[in-house]
Amino acid sequence: MLAAAHRTWIDVKSWFTDGRDKSAVVAEVHLGEGVLIKLYETAIGDPDISVKVRDLLHAQLKTIKEENASVDAI
Repeated sequence: MLAAAHRTWIDVKSWFTDGRDKSAVVAEVHLGEGVLIKLYETAIGDPDISVKVRDLLHAQLKTIKEENASVDAI
């Protein structure tokens, strides 16, 4: 739900800036991705999750970090 709200905020901000302020939109994307990365890292650190779930979270986190790094290239 938070991610959807964040995407909506980016859409609204883009609409008002008419796409002229790419750096502001990219900064918002990085902010949202940073929150998501911290949530994943917290979940991975939970000693009560199974190895299978931890491995899945690690794989997803790797993808998120790679995608976040590629945002600057757009």
